[in-house]
Amino acid sequence: MRKSSSLLVAFFALCLTSALNAQTLHFLIVADTADQSIGSSVLADLENMQNKAREIAQNAGMRLNLKVVKSPEFNYNSTLAAVQAVNPASNDTVFFYYSGHGYRTRETKTQWPNLYTKSPQPGLEFSKVLQILEAKNPRLIIALGDLCNSFSDQSTRSTNSRAFAEIQPQNYKKLFAQFAGRVYASGSKPGQYSFAMDDGGAFTNQFLQALASEVRADEPSWKRLMAVATKSIYIGSAEQRTQDPIFELREGASTVANVTQNPTTQPAEEQQEIQEVVQEDKEEEEEYQEEEMCSDLSKLVGAMKNLDGALKPDLRMQRGDKLYQALENFNTAMKGVAEGYGDRQLTREVRRLDRALAQTNLGSYKQSLKNLIDYFSGVAKQQGCRF
Repeated sequence: MRKSSSLLVAFFALCLTSALNAQTLHFLIVADTADQSIGSSVLADLENMQNKAREIAQNAGMRLNLKVVKSPEFNYNSTLAAVQAVNPASNDTVFFYYSGHGYRTRETKTQWPNLYTKSPQPGLEFSKVLQILEAKNPRLIIALGDLCNSFSDQSTRSTNSRAFAEIQPQNYKKLFAQFAGRVYASGSKPGQYSFAMDDGGAFTNQFLQALASEVRADEPSWKRLMAVATKSIYIGSAEQRTQDPIFELREGASTVANVTQNPTTQPAEEQQEIQEVVQEDKEEEEEYQEEEMCSDLSKLVGAMKNLDGALKPDLRMQRGDKLYQALENFNTAMKGVAEGYGDRQLTREVRRLDRALAQTNLGSYKQSLKNLIDYFSGVAKQQGCRF
């Protein structure tokens, strides 16, 4: 759980701003959604990233230019054409995201993998995507790939591979509308698989959780965000124990972080600095758990029990009425909590809550709410809280 002043604030604060300025967020998503082995996971990535694109643009006060290349249009030509078609102004932000299979050959000279584009050419180098975007010279480029970085003579990505604080809209502006530089990342280091989970790629989920935490921080930082987003991911499979993402971060013309997970190429001072950032994040979480978690959980469970008690069996609800709108606001806040916490069981329960509301089924909604009460009561018990 992330540090917060109050879970109730996280639930009910209205955090969105919609004022637009001259800056544009060019968000290009490329997703191999039809792949038989990982298509369902890629679909989850696609949905998550589309939602995140809208959230970033709205909170950063930017116009959104969203482009999606997915199956059946997805191939080498359509992907390359979409990258080439990005046309940013000098003060714009470009965000490129790929979810699908990836590979590298023994001749690959960079740390970045190839996007497996299947036809008419099997692979598009991630480094080529970066070169094309670099030539356009926007203020900020973010390029993320959730794909394997394993050698092509290994099997490709398989079916098993692949914060409660209030959102601060100004943090979106600092990260996406004001920062000038380059943020490049791949889901695994050279020679590794990237793993696909039921709810999306392991690296994509970890990045989104890191971003959800950073937009709630007092002073947001791309360096801290990417240090957390690229922490080693425990997989525990027989073929690969961990998945180790890599990233490169540049501010202006200076490279401020280059995490290759390769001690022979990463300066010792830089490696130590990144470890200190990760350790600070861990200590912050531990401090929150000790000082505030039980109090926040008590308020949270109490608020949900009050809501459950207020939803009487004789109540009637229609889409768009005041009750529906109030529960819709509650659900929106719960989605933010689930995203910040990053637990799959919690995410599933919140989705059930959302489905019940969409069906205007108060009985199902109350049951989902009770499941959430049980969930957070269980968390409190695990932490030794008494209330």
